[in-house]
Amino acid sequence: MSMNISRQIKLRSVEQAIFKPSYNRLNFIISPDGLSTDLSQSYLSMRVYLTKALTGVRVTREEMAVLIAQNLCVSFGNNDQSYSPACMIRIARLFAGKNNELLEEVNFCNVLTQTIMHQLCSDFETVEASNLLTGSGSQIGHGSSLPATMTAFLQNPTTVHVFLRDLFGVCRHSNFELAVTDGLQITLELEDRQNLFKITTLGDFQQINVPDISGNTIASVLPERFSNPVEIGFLQSTNSMSTSSQARGQFDAPSSGLFLDASGNHLIQYPKEGFEYPAAVYFDQPGVGLIIDTITFKAGMTYTADQLVALGFVAGAYVKLRYSITSSFAGATGVQPKDFYYMSQITAPVTTGFGLVNTLWYDDIAGRTVDDEVTFMGLELLRPDEVISISDVGTGAELQLDLKSNTLVVPAAELPYIQNLGLVDADFRPTGVTFDLAVQTVSAEPATSTTGSHIMPDRITNQASSAVRKVYSNQLTKLPAQGDKCRIIGVAEADASGNRLFTFTSWGCETATSIQAATIRPTGDETIVISAATSLNFYIWNIQNHSRAPNAVDLSGNPIPHYWNDLTYEIDKFELVLIQSSVNPQNRMPSPFVYSTWKLETANVEVEQQTWARQFILEQGVYNCWTLTPNFNTLEDNKGSLISTRRGLSHYRLLVNNIAQTNRDIYVQDFRSDYPSSLYLDRLNDTFSNSDYILRSPTGIKGVQETADPVVVLPLKIYHAVSESAYVMGGPGGATVQLNLYGDPSMDRKIKPGLVFFFKQLLKSL
Repeated sequence: MSMNISRQIKLRSVEQAIFKPSYNRLNFIISPDGLSTDLSQSYLSMRVYLTKALTGVRVTREEMAVLIAQNLCVSFGNNDQSYSPACMIRIARLFAGKNNELLEEVNFCNVLTQTIMHQLCSDFETVEASNLLTGSGSQIGHGSSLPATMTAFLQNPTTVHVFLRDLFGVCRHSNFELAVTDGLQITLELEDRQNLFKITTLGDFQQINVPDISGNTIASVLPERFSNPVEIGFLQSTNSMSTSSQARGQFDAPSSGLFLDASGNHLIQYPKEGFEYPAAVYFDQPGVGLIIDTITFKAGMTYTADQLVALGFVAGAYVKLRYSITSSFAGATGVQPKDFYYMSQITAPVTTGFGLVNTLWYDDIAGRTVDDEVTFMGLELLRPDEVISISDVGTGAELQLDLKSNTLVVPAAELPYIQNLGLVDADFRPTGVTFDLAVQTVSAEPATSTTGSHIMPDRITNQASSAVRKVYSNQLTKLPAQGDKCRIIGVAEADASGNRLFTFTSWGCETATSIQAATIRPTGDETIVISAATSLNFYIWNIQNHSRAPNAVDLSGNPIPHYWNDLTYEIDKFELVLIQSSVNPQNRMPSPFVYSTWKLETANVEVEQQTWARQFILEQGVYNCWTLTPNFNTLEDNKGSLISTRRGLSHYRLLVNNIAQTNRDIYVQDFRSDYPSSLYLDRLNDTFSNSDYILRSPTGIKGVQETADPVVVLPLKIYHAVSESAYVMGGPGGATVQLNLYGDPSMDRKIKPGLVFFFKQLLKSL
């Protein structure tokens, strides 16, 4: 009777050293044996020390503790996107022991693994489910719990794992007999150029809906609802997370324990970040034909001055007002209401309400020709220290040029906020953090029936034209208007007054076809009156990696030290871990053994240009092609990136042997939207269905709306090669692929210079 064996063996590299960017080559020899090796579960194990790139000194535990105390930690990643640990491996080669035959060679494999395997084949849940093994952390907005953002880098050193299946097609198989190839040899080269680490928020704690202390789900309460202080409140236990009702005796005056009891239990109904105070509960409606320069509490509200201070209704705080616009004519009830947002600071708060720095006018014009009914829906209250406000004053023409430039002059007084919120480090170098940036046009203040900002829907003229289209808006308008987020990419030296010029990612206003530097008002006869803006109010808020989050920005504290923006690595323990078991006679390694692997062809966009074209050669067995265009060595991003993005690309066309694969160009963005077209998604799904990988996030883990750089690849299916049970080898001979890339002249966007990676997925056999 034979004995079944199951074991795990660890191998060290032939080279024994401390591996770092200046010494980055490893070589593993795997000897043949009579066992079956599960290469799909075998992995590389690395003990990683974080070091400072400029000095080579390891980050100390004390420095890690200071960072964690700021509610921040280190993650694999770049700018606002996360990486997996496979980002550390730039070149991977696999040899058979027999005749030293090269089975696989993947150059720049970290570009491939981070774009396709990590970003497209993962989602937020799968990344966070394994973050303690991988050191990868991703955050989407605020309100996440600790496990949703924590990474393994909470101490130095830490150990992370890389599965072999992420590097080699042979290693995607669970039953490999080393005797067939007389063993294997793996050679690796680690990344020695790109920055692989970023700073991310450690956690943003918020309680969730739970039953009361007796387990009664009927009495469960939601944390988003904030009750009037005279009513009964609910406390949530910090231990059991159950709730119990309690009178609001502790809600008396501002204090650090205002929303806690003596045992540290949380008051569930306290207002949290993103909470919207509904007007139906708290505020009176505005009067028609009048200026909106104050917001008044309903008569039933009994807040004291101290309680208003505790809630944050103080002078200088920001309110994001939300109105709903409808019409009064017959049949209008079936029309979707239009939302209107407006940002203003609070002035002169009293127990009955508060004033607004920026005012609005509610027009008294009835009839079918105008949206005449306005309903105040509520407001979001933002602390003064979590919003950065910058005013740009000038003529309408000057302000339009400023919108086109993607730049802002930030006054010296606002620079400490930008530093302490984590947007730049102590040396004013961008950290890659994303945020919401919005603009609000101002033509006159205060508003009147004929001047200033009026509550009315946006007006878009010549919508279908990319040449003469114009967007007029009185409300708070996010930039870029096409849908994604914003980040800082450059900071100039301070001028004589201490002000600095900040450069941002595209606002989508490079031509005059987007947001106009003007305000509008209705006339009642379907026309509008346009008034040139005298200033633009820019607002930065909802900062994704919130230093000292949430809501605790301390301007007396120190900004993020510059070395956290320039981290590199040392590895003093690098092991190959193999999972093995006895060979099952009923399940032997197939012969011939067919596997999928990769080949790479690179090209270079030499200069910024409107169109770019190249031809690539396909070898026998190529069944899929993937064109990746990361900001690998572009001038805009001095930190570099391994993740493929648009890089100025608007649309493209692929041809095989000069035969177009689609009947029209495939758009990944245009002047209206940064979301890719349905044809792009169709081609992406079709190519993934012809591979071993599962598409989970078509535009990356964060999608389009939560990042400044959505993930974009250019997929191409050559022939159907992957079935449910086996691979299908292609016929003899190759082909040529013609790739044509186009920028967007309507947005004055050109294809950025840099490397283009053309990965070919092909079948080979042993």
